Amino acid sequence: MLYKEHNSFEEYIHDYMVPDTFLITQNGKASFVLQDIESYEQTQQSIALLKILALGNQQIKRGEVITATQAIKKLRERNNDL
Repeated sequence: MLYKEHNSFEEYIHDYMVPDTFLITQNGKASFVLQDIESYEQTQQSIALLKILALGNQQIKRGEVITATQAIKKLRERNNDL
């Protein structure tokens, strides 16, 4: 069956589009990606985590890191100042 009446786009997606992500092409080339909201949110969270990792790596390369012992010492000093 190629065509079926649907009351909403959600019904169409449910009936015909089982995967959560679709690649839409034009003239054989990728043009758009269609994702359900859960997949989109997961993608956004993954991108955010990758950005955090990249920032951490940049800080390591610039030498902007301290040892755990140094960090604990700084935290204790701040706590004593309160």
